[in-house]
Amino acid sequence: ANQYILKRRSNQNDEWQNINKTINIYDEYNRQSQRIRLGWDDNDQWINQTKFEYFYNSNNDETQQTNYDWDIENEIWVNSYRVEFGYNEQGLENSVIIWIKDFETEMLTRIEKYEKWYNNSGSVIEETKFKWDKNNYEWNNMSKMNIYYGPNIQSSDYYSWDTTEWKLYKHYGYRLDSLTGSYNNFILRDDTSWVQTENGEVFYNSSDIIIGQESYRFQDDPNYWFGSYKFEQILADDDKSAGRITYDWNFSDEDWEYDSKSESAHNEYGISDYYKNMKWNSSENIWNMENSRVYYFRNVSSINENKSENSNLHIYPNPCNNVLTVEIIGVENIKLEYHIYSIAGRLITKGSLAAFDSKGLDVSNLNKGFYLLKVKSNQKQYSKTFVKF
Repeated sequence: ANQYILKRRSNQNDEWQNINKTINIYDEYNRQSQRIRLGWDDNDQWINQTKFEYFYNSNNDETQQTNYDWDIENEIWVNSYRVEFGYNEQGLENSVIIWIKDFETEMLTRIEKYEKWYNNSGSVIEETKFKWDKNNYEWNNMSKMNIYYGPNIQSSDYYSWDTTEWKLYKHYGYRLDSLTGSYNNFILRDDTSWVQTENGEVFYNSSDIIIGQESYRFQDDPNYWFGSYKFEQILADDDKSAGRITYDWNFSDEDWEYDSKSESAHNEYGISDYYKNMKWNSSENIWNMENSRVYYFRNVSSINENKSENSNLHIYPNPCNNVLTVEIIGVENIKLEYHIYSIAGRLITKGSLAAFDSKGLDVSNLNKGFYLLKVKSNQKQYSKTFVKF
């Protein structure tokens, strides 16, 4: 087991105040089996708040995640929701069922289900969402997405269920040209014509790392394109993230203006140990400090992780958007097993690849956030974190 405690203070002269504590528990196979969150109460004591339990099959795939809330009055854990995961013959996640507590019956009841279908390369080609009808005791269609792939091109069609049939309502397209990726969103208006609602570009450096994005949206009344999202990534010499600048759209000037700026640094383990956030003061044309954090570590270690071996594992671009390329120095002509985990430790997907796979891993369908990639070669295991943008 391991644990970490979050403390807070308003300024350097104040004492640190406990906020919460997280305890992670692992089983004999180094799989996370529990995560317990405790809070610091007014009596200066730790009290239970939430608990997660994780269950796995013989392939080390997570099959269930159960959440409990602490009942202070009765001093017991109360089940609040559960998520169940299913897998296809490729070992890829192909179903997710969500259960939540029904406050009338005090029992867990199904609420939503997601199903995925893959091509032979392990890329998602269809994802469908269902809603549980507790009166008729059956799953009803809600929405679905079909995904199509081509050289440097990816597109998606979105459908909603209309009583008896699927109705197409949105189309998304992405194309990568050199160091710039461009994308467009269209919606079907009155079932007759396509209207473009969004476009933008994603910018990469020569190492295929995202260094910026600029997006625009269209509004009907009046007919007008405006900026919806823009950022610039700050990179260190080793191409690791060292901060970010975000922008807001100034409707009066019809142009971008500074919004916020973050700066960060990493320690020798690649863990962020310093962070500060600033806000742009347009009246004085300066950055004003908002908050900062300094992280302290002791006895830093990772499960089944060897630092010297991990130095042979190279992944890029990081952050990534659609494809994550994986290389391992000194390993050739063999198949590697890989697993991608969420930051909470849940297995998202797994598969196999060559020691050097120029096609890389398709991560286009991952949600934005931090992930852990684990790669196994013979008796060695490598791991590194990456960011999906």
